[in-house]
Amino acid sequence: MEYKAINGNDDSAMNKTTHVAGASIGRRNFIKLSAAGAAMAMATSIVGCAPSTTGSNKEGTYSAGTYSGTGKGKKGNIVVNVTFSDSAIESIEVTDSKETERIAAMAFERIPQDVIELQSLNVDTTTGATLASMGLIDAIADCVDQAGGNSNDLRTGEARAKKEDTVEIECDIAILGAGAAGMAAAVAAGQMGANTVVFEKSCFFGGNCLVSGGVMEHTQAPDDLRADLTDGWKTYFDNRINEHREAGTDPSLVDEVVKQWEDYYATGSTKVFSSPEFLALDLMMLEGNTYDFQHSYAKDAAACLEWLTDMGMEFKPLSGITGYPYPHFTNVKDGVCGEGWFDFYDSEMQANEFPITMLLETPAEELLMEDGRVVGAKGTCADGTQYTVKANKGVLISTGGYSGSKELLIKHDKLWDWESLDDIPCDNTYGHTGDGIVMAEAVGARFDTLDYNQMVLPTVNARTLIPEDQMWNPALPVLFSSEGNRFVDELQDRFTLTKAIMAQEGEVWSVSDANNSLIDENGIHTFTGTKVQDLIDIDAVYSADSLEEIAEWAGFDTDTFLSTIDAFNKSVETGIDEEFGRTSFDETCYIKTPPFYVFPITWSMHITLDGLAANENGQVLNEQGEPISGLYAAGEVVCGTRGVGSQGKGLQAVRYMLAQS
Repeated sequence: MEYKAINGNDDSAMNKTTHVAGASIGRRNFIKLSAAGAAMAMATSIVGCAPSTTGSNKEGTYSAGTYSGTGKGKKGNIVVNVTFSDSAIESIEVTDSKETERIAAMAFERIPQDVIELQSLNVDTTTGATLASMGLIDAIADCVDQAGGNSNDLRTGEARAKKEDTVEIECDIAILGAGAAGMAAAVAAGQMGANTVVFEKSCFFGGNCLVSGGVMEHTQAPDDLRADLTDGWKTYFDNRINEHREAGTDPSLVDEVVKQWEDYYATGSTKVFSSPEFLALDLMMLEGNTYDFQHSYAKDAAACLEWLTDMGMEFKPLSGITGYPYPHFTNVKDGVCGEGWFDFYDSEMQANEFPITMLLETPAEELLMEDGRVVGAKGTCADGTQYTVKANKGVLISTGGYSGSKELLIKHDKLWDWESLDDIPCDNTYGHTGDGIVMAEAVGARFDTLDYNQMVLPTVNARTLIPEDQMWNPALPVLFSSEGNRFVDELQDRFTLTKAIMAQEGEVWSVSDANNSLIDENGIHTFTGTKVQDLIDIDAVYSADSLEEIAEWAGFDTDTFLSTIDAFNKSVETGIDEEFGRTSFDETCYIKTPPFYVFPITWSMHITLDGLAANENGQVLNEQGEPISGLYAAGEVVCGTRGVGSQGKGLQAVRYMLAQS
């Protein structure tokens, strides 16, 4: 059985795992680039001969030799070694990079190939990895200048012409978007033998999971992964139950969860209780929406983790996250941030030869309709190739939300007064601009909304605007104003935290110590896999052995800050926060053991919670509440769904699609 790489000149049908991008990358190269295939960013070496046509360069331009150059990427410096003959660029090797591997992979493969083939720096960046691409080109340009060439001339040199090809593909299922929901659906479809085509706007698959904590609710986790029960978590549970009784939630639902709690601890367990039913109650208070919706989400998430466990995936111990403090959440045991999910999917696709075609850098642009049914989609690759895909089982939209679209944020805003801002900070990966919503509305889909419809993440690193660049326990953080005072109960919901942070006149900070920074002996954050030294190198985090040094670096009033630390440590000891009413602490919350860490915090647009109307099987609904034939949706594109847990919705949708005659 043969894999096939498709490019703009190949119009044959595809029935094996294929990855298509602006410059064709075949299976061999894709495996080499994937995180599952080990080293990429530190050892991508491309060697080739100069073509007979060399753009604007001329013989005798270079001083032959190997030079090291540096350019600035999104997350730090990109370092390359470039080898020259006296007339050509002969080889390019990326020797150091802090970029997210899956996001930068195609740039680090394709750009050196193009530079060597064209002998030009006038090469395309890769979609979704623009800063990494530009940093790499700048690093190569640095070497060109060192070798006596003229990088400015090469930046206007020969460019690759766009293709004008049209490719038609027939398949069982077309999936629009390769994030959490889309990739779970694709792998599940592949397992069941369905010929599947995936459109993806960017040059990588993984979506926002790659730049988030990568966590997902694991309500059925074994006890060895669950956190220890503390008085604080018991208080949290009791408070949530009382809130639902006061709110008038169906008493039978609340009573069921209370009985589950009692039955769980009757077994003698000393771990934190969880269940899909309690998660549903918790999410109702944190996000809104109905019990039925949140319970469907929780059950599908549990089914997805059971599916992944059966496939051999292993998980980290459970924890809470910012705005969701109860320890429901896990991540893949191996991998940085959310990359582990997609390393696993990648390895499954390669090992099992699933019939999946990946159209990278190819955003879907239009749904195809025939006789009132959605039968496929059209899209255009970055290289100019136009794809028309017909799918006999239907189309699944999993393109994400619209956090990256100022226009749609303003249109649907209920909470934030976006129109008054020149720019809206956003921590999403490239491409979350509501494309799937717009395409579905064009064929009659209904857009549903919630009162709490746009979730701002209150805490991202203010220097990088990246959620995972924080050296703390995200379930039990402590926040400080620019003067060094606390100003909020840090375990509030995300809306409350965001409002409190927005109200601060100066910069907001967080401080952690050796016991709650979650940094291991190798300097790696155990929750996200981020290296603390990488952040220290770019002044995104500062570390010191005394709180006085921390105060000086952050600009706190030292006496105010030390007094605040003393008061906070007393609250940890007593379990009583007299000033802000925080109820959850554990023995790691004390800030007293060096080394200490401090980093600036800000807010950013993170998740949109309104979106397409869909039923529990993922069928997209029209204005009359009826399913649109052939059209399905999963993930953040659906009203109320968000996060890594949306993998469960992708799995459920594709199982339903394939069960239909």
